[in-house]
Formats: sequence, structure tokens, C-alpha cells
Amino acid sequence: MSKNSSLAHIKKELDARRNKVKEEFQRRIGDAERKTEDYRKRIDAEKKKRDAKIAKIEESFGRRAAATLKKRLGKEDFKRLQEWLLKKKEEEIRKLEAQRTKNEESQRHLAELKETNNEDFMIYYFKSRSNLEEELKEDIGLDV
Repeated sequence: MSKNSSLAHIKKELDARRNKVKEEFQRRIGDAERKTEDYRKRIDAEKKKRDAKIAKIEESFGRRAAATLKKRLGKEDFKRLQEWLLKKKEEEIRKLEAQRTKNEESQRHLAELKETNNEDFMIYYFKSRSNLEEELKEDIGLDV
């Protein structure tokens, strides 16, 4: 055998081994990527279940809270509370619309706020305002 044919043969064997290793690891990487995608899908499904359960709890709480407040405050004061909440919701919507920076988060929040009914807004407002009682008393003279 000549020197050239030996070197060519060695190079060919090296390329074959290199390709075999590349193919094996490419297969392993592909398997890992598929598993990762499966895990992501499972995680997303669990997050959706969690969010749905939380939404259901909040909805139930909203109905109970509204019924309790209506009973405790009476129809007239409860109506004032609803009007006040509607005013606060409109103020918040105006504030978000007036902002110059319209990032994705504020756009999403604005859309959610526009679609939110009064009972849900009541929950949102109650959990996001620490000085709610003071604000109610100050704005409309309502003692909760």
C-alpha cells in the first residue's frame, strides 16, 4: 500500500468515526429536546389547572364577599360601594390609557380591567389596596 492510500484510508476512517459520534449525540440531543418539550407541555397544563382553580376560588369568593357586604351594608350603602368601585375602575382605566409607555404587561392589564365585572373588580381592588377602609371612609363616608 502506498503512503497516500494509507493516509486516505485513515482519513476516511476518522471521518466515519467522527460522523458516527455526531449522529449518536445528535440523536441524544433530539431525544432530550423532545423530553424537554413534553415537560414544558406538562408544566403549562399544570399551570392552567392551577390558574383555573384559583379563578374558580376567586369567583366564589367574589360572590360570597358581595353577598356578605350587601347584607352587612344594606342595599343603599352597597349601591354606593358599587358606584365607588366603578368610579375607581374607570379612573384606573383612564390612567392606564394615558400612560405613554404601553408595554405588553400594561396592555394586558388594561384589557383585563376593561373586561372585569364589578364583583371581580371588588376582589382585585380589595386585595391590591392596603388602605381600602380609609379610602372608602374618605371618599364616600362608608365604614366597612
